[in-house]
Amino acid sequence: MELLSDPKVIFLDEPTSGLSPDLDLEMMELLKELAAKGRTIVIVTHAMENLDKCDKVIFLGRGGRLCYFGEASGAFRWFNRRSYSRIFASLSDEATSEAFAKKYRAGEYYKKLYADFTEEYGKGCIPPPETAEKRVRRKAWELPPEDLPQGVGALKKSAPRKKTAPESGQNAEAQKEGGTDEKV
Repeated sequence: MELLSDPKVIFLDEPTSGLSPDLDLEMMELLKELAAKGRTIVIVTHAMENLDKCDKVIFLGRGGRLCYFGEASGAFRWFNRRSYSRIFASLSDEATSEAFAKKYRAGEYYKKLYADFTEEYGKGCIPPPETAEKRVRRKAWELPPEDLPQGVGALKKSAPRKKTAPESGQNAEAQKEGGTDEKV
């Protein structure tokens, strides 16, 4: 592919849309070669099969929130998902998108990026970094069991009563209702 004006940055929207899987791969390899020659290639795609050809990927969540920037192989660990479709499904939720965006803004890379941008363009050009919440890791034996009943009196369970035939002199009605065995 010859590019007439020798651009240094190329933006492509869905460049592999409608292509067969083999042509999709060929196109992504071509774009990777162009990037290796010093060009910056930015693509928007929903085709995830050849995402590993990209040096860096960006995942945007609901509302255009920046939720991840990094290597494609690191996305599964970052989102704690096993497939790209599961990542996309989780980012369609507003609260989940915001949580991942905050997580990203609390990272060291974003803090450096923020410092560089504010030095170059001034404050307010990008959102400030988030302060990471301290997470306290507890040992398994320190965690409360999930199947215990809740509340103060919840542990008091009445033992099942034995049903016995009423003896002479006992109140049969009280016995049937689970009452006391008082003589009448």
